[in-house]
Amino acid sequence: DNLNQYLVRQEVRSGKIQRLTKAGRVVSHFDVGIDNKIVLLSSTTNEPYELGVLEKGAYRNLSKHNPWVDNIALASTEAIEFPSKDGTIVHGLLIKPHNYKAGERYPTIMRLHGGPVSQSASDFHFDWQLYAANGYVVVAPNFRGSSGKGLEFQKSTISDWGNLDRDDAIST
Repeated sequence: DNLNQYLVRQEVRSGKIQRLTKAGRVVSHFDVGIDNKIVLLSSTTNEPYELGVLEKGAYRNLSKHNPWVDNIALASTEAIEFPSKDGTIVHGLLIKPHNYKAGERYPTIMRLHGGPVSQSASDFHFDWQLYAANGYVVVAPNFRGSSGKGLEFQKSTISDWGNLDRDDAIST
């Protein structure tokens, strides 16, 4: 869902969806255990994938497999949106070097995800951090054809790759 992968609970009869995790955390795997505790594998833009648990609606980390992250300056990541050539709003992420100063010019890398049915999400990307650590700004747009903004947005490039999606990327 637009940069995020939530863990949700859906009521079968009503179809009502309840988000169990918050924006800014990407959940890739989960399992339900004793007392309805939910163990999950998740990440944020500044935290590589770790095991965590949901207990009574609260998230708590269970593992610390990447302690090296505590000893380095990580880039800041922010959600962005911009209009494409035809006015369609496109979302994405902007990753800035940790010593970024507004108004200064930086070399920029446009990091396009594969797909087309994929999306740049709010999880940890080592390569984005590496580029930013070397002074680059990284732009990761979710151009048309990406998942995360509904089926019509996702299907908009079928049999027409390289047109609308290119316009979206260039408009960044």
